[in-house]
Amino acid sequence: FAAATALVVVALSLLWAFGMAGHAGIPMNPLFAMLPSLVAVFGVVVTMQMISGYHHGLNLDMEPNFEEKRGRATEVMVHKLGTPTLLLVLMTALGFACTAFSGIPLVRDFGLVAAFAILANALITVLLIPLLYKAFGPRQGRQPRFSPAGWFSRRMAHFSGMLYLRPAQWVLALAAVLFAALVQQSAGLRISNDPLSFFRADRPLVQESQRMQGEVAGAKVFYITLEARAEGSFRDPGNLQRLGDIQAFIAKQQVFDRSLSLADIVSQTNQQAAGGRLEAYRIPPSRKLISQYLLLQPARYLDPYVSHDFRRANIVVRHNVHDSSTLNRHIRELRKAVAHYAGPGMATAVVGENLLLN
Repeated sequence: FAAATALVVVALSLLWAFGMAGHAGIPMNPLFAMLPSLVAVFGVVVTMQMISGYHHGLNLDMEPNFEEKRGRATEVMVHKLGTPTLLLVLMTALGFACTAFSGIPLVRDFGLVAAFAILANALITVLLIPLLYKAFGPRQGRQPRFSPAGWFSRRMAHFSGMLYLRPAQWVLALAAVLFAALVQQSAGLRISNDPLSFFRADRPLVQESQRMQGEVAGAKVFYITLEARAEGSFRDPGNLQRLGDIQAFIAKQQVFDRSLSLADIVSQTNQQAAGGRLEAYRIPPSRKLISQYLLLQPARYLDPYVSHDFRRANIVVRHNVHDSSTLNRHIRELRKAVAHYAGPGMATAVVGENLLLN
């Protein structure tokens, strides 16, 4: 009966929580899959505390009238809900409600619904459990297995006495050693949002992803933007060379698959104009010649790499780095290099949806 009662409370709490989410326009997300387990674990704590109080009331009351026994036991049950239980409910709900300040919508939505579910669970428990037990509760009480007179309690009391009688310094020293060892091990933890890390290396999904990474230049993209002060700045050989220097640094990092920019287009055109000689793949020294080369390119080919006034240039970087810790480390290194090669006269940015997610 206690287990069935707890399940009823949990089911009603979830119904209230999802109803509130729908009414408030909060969309469901993958984190909501944890909500039933969370409500069940929390709900059972409060529910079982009340049920324990009911059985305690049955043991205290020796009235032969079963209805009176239920009423008296229900009163004892309600008295079990003191300040500790109230603080447990409020502090747990407050803890989840604090995620309302999170900048991640998934976490914020889940925290708000979880906080409401915990409060709803407590309210339903207080309103429903006494009614059910007063009407349908057991009529005979029995001592719980872990009561103060039980075997488990005696063992725990004996163990506590041993710790008290023996030198406490040894216990504290052991705890300190364990704490130091665990803190040292925690230094190896790192944050990553790589979804493939949840699967074993022999899974087809992982193997196909590795195959694609080896055969196709990165499926993920980010951008390096350089913005000059004057129009036509990226018709100048010196500024195009800045793009080339940044791309050379990207190649030296040996992390990203490919980078493309206006410097590549101009260098390739210069090579074709020289009859395809390999040594001609470079940026020509003449601004006039660069302007002539650019006239040969359709505007739609240049749009991803330079603005219409040639004041802003864009380097497109493709990669297949799944681990966010690895990617973020190299992006920090790249940002410093971009600022160095661009110089103080240009504004720079390393941006992209992929970087935002990481």
